[in-house]
Amino acid sequence: MTPSEIDADNTARIEETIRAILKNELPDTFVFDPIVVKPKTDHDGDRYFHAYIVFEGDNSQLDPAWTMTLPGRLWRMSADMGYHGIPINSFVPKPEWKDLQKAMR
Repeated sequence: MTPSEIDADNTARIEETIRAILKNELPDTFVFDPIVVKPKTDHDGDRYFHAYIVFEGDNSQLDPAWTMTLPGRLWRMSADMGYHGIPINSFVPKPEWKDLQKAMR
């Protein structure tokens, strides 16, 4: 497998894991779609991933105390995949997603 194939397989696994966690632990009044995982490299050369979690629902019901726990819950799995840096996640309201996608290009 090439590095890009490995990244594609890993990001799909991470996306599935995030989706399962969200489904099990957050109110079903939210719709999370898409979940986009981007492999990155920090200034020290450590690989990590940034998960963009696009959601529809009442932002005030998205508890920051809970959302801050997600990277720690994903870290062991991501490190086992070769992403040794701390995972990052961003919860993005659906109306802001297209503009963010343009900015990331």
